[in-house]
Amino acid sequence: MNASISHAVRRVVRAFGLAACGAAVAGPATAAQLEEIVVTAQKREQNLLDVPLAVSAISAQTLEAAGINSVAEFEFLLPSLVVAENSGGGLVATALVTRGIGVNGNIPYFEPSTALFIDGAYRSRSALGLGDLVSVERVEYLRGPQSTLHGRNASAGVLSVYTARPRDSWGGFVELSGQIEDVGEEPFTLAMRGEVSGPISDTVRVGISGTYRDSDDLYAVTGSNEIDSVNGAEDYSIRGQLEFIPSDTVNLRIVGGTSDRDVNGPATELFFAPDAFTGLFPLLEGVNDGLRARQGGADLGPDANA
Repeated sequence: MNASISHAVRRVVRAFGLAACGAAVAGPATAAQLEEIVVTAQKREQNLLDVPLAVSAISAQTLEAAGINSVAEFEFLLPSLVVAENSGGGLVATALVTRGIGVNGNIPYFEPSTALFIDGAYRSRSALGLGDLVSVERVEYLRGPQSTLHGRNASAGVLSVYTARPRDSWGGFVELSGQIEDVGEEPFTLAMRGEVSGPISDTVRVGISGTYRDSDDLYAVTGSNEIDSVNGAEDYSIRGQLEFIPSDTVNLRIVGGTSDRDVNGPATELFFAPDAFTGLFPLLEGVNDGLRARQGGADLGPDANA
């Protein structure tokens, strides 16, 4: 009797279990879906998952949360990207390096291996686009050769920055910050950035943005009658845009801007002993002569420099 009751209880439990499993399978799907990320890495709008390239995309929200305000700071969020700055702090000789491939940052005349595009416009010198930008909409970073769609100077990769278009209603913001560094002369840095945009008619919108940064000199200089401190900087940038929207299928956007940077330093003086290079130049001349002789087929013997 007890055995039959036990078997009956087991059948009831199994029946309830199967019913519960069936309800779970037949129930509505509630799994969270991934948000669609649209990029223009191939010169057209595509879902990031459909692009057969190594692409990193960063949204405006991510940039704001990370406190990224300039192109030079993108390397903190983009794998494989290094912003190689000139040891002297000069913007002209700053370069973008992808996967270790790039030109020497101290040679401003070399063409870049990683192309920089801002709003679709190519910057022939990467450093010219490394200043502060306001209202960045998204960033796309393509790793690997991209010369087919982006030109010859994209043999290592492409960095594309897209700024926000003017708003359909008036709005803007202003940010003011200051920083004191506990090094050297304890310099103070003042930074300001802001933007305003909006419509001036049903089909025309305008926007203007700007940045300003002033950093005190970092080090004091002694023993000089010309300078008393070095390693300070003052720079600003202004950017304006005008957008025409005559219809739903036609859009014309004009963007222009200017920037300026004044850097104080660094000042470097090299001191050599008067006879430090006495024997160097004759040695180099001897090697040069030996190379020329060998190219002419001469045998200089086992003790020759070349």
